[in-house]
Amino acid sequence: MINYSHNLTIATVLHWHKELFGKTKKDQAGKLRTYDVEISGSNYQPTHAIELAFLLREFFEWYHQNKNNLRPVHLAALIHLKFVKSIPSEMETEEYRCFL
Repeated sequence: MINYSHNLTIATVLHWHKELFGKTKKDQAGKLRTYDVEISGSNYQPTHAIELAFLLREFFEWYHQNKNNLRPVHLAALIHLKFVKSIPSEMETEEYRCFL
C-alpha cells in the first residue's frame, strides 16, 4: 500500500480494506456498508448508507481532478477529511485514521 503508484479508486480502497481487516472483520472487510451508523458520544451523523455510492463517486472525481494540483500534504489532509467524514464501511473512526 505504501508503494502504491497507480490511480486511486474505490476498488483499490476496498481491496486494501479487505487486506487490512479480512481476518478480524470477515463479514465487513472490503465492502461498503449497507446500513446507517452513528458515533457514540457524538452529535455527528455519518453519511447515510443510501448516499455512499454517490458521495464516493464524487470523492474520486474530486480526487482525480485535484491530485496533481495540490501539494501532497494538502491533498492528504483533504482526502482524510473527505473520506473519513463519510465512514463508508463498518470501521471505527480510529481505524480509519490508521487506514488512511
